[in-house]
Amino acid sequence: MALDPNTVFIIPASALGSLLIIATVSDMLTHRIPNTLCILLLISGLAFQTAVGGMQGLATGLGGVITGVLILLPFYLMGGMAAGDVKLLASGSSYLGPLAALAAGTVTLVAGALLAILYVVFRLMTKALAANNLPINMHPGSTRSETQTIGRERFPFALAIAIGVAAGALSGESLIAQLLPAGGIR
Repeated sequence: MALDPNTVFIIPASALGSLLIIATVSDMLTHRIPNTLCILLLISGLAFQTAVGGMQGLATGLGGVITGVLILLPFYLMGGMAAGDVKLLASGSSYLGPLAALAAGTVTLVAGALLAILYVVFRLMTKALAANNLPINMHPGSTRSETQTIGRERFPFALAIAIGVAAGALSGESLIAQLLPAGGIR
């Protein structure tokens, strides 16, 4: 039985989306992204690329992996994120190829910055509520130590990565987008 060319994108998109959701939930609950999950994502992405594009597809998938690593590696080396975050973007980028991985990395960094700001505001608000101290005293320096403490907490970055990889997958540069009936979202 042949696959319908109008729906063949559903298979890799479902695998990618499911694994990203599992990674996000794991990161939010345990602050860990299991290596097994990243390996599954990497193998399935490279298999998809190879099945559709042969050796050129495999090279494209590996280019995406390298691009994903290079985007987040500096942040990991500076202590700004965990290795699991780098591995998640790299393995998710195996579905994308280098150009879409670059788009995914850019969206990931922007989404991560916005989510981090929301996270800090949320944590400050919940601490204020817990202390029955609303409204938060906004006197200069009054929340500096609280903000610094919150800034040292682990932040589940997998959600930002999932948003970035999804955006990369929908960009016209990814193979998944090219398999869409309309040729991708532009």
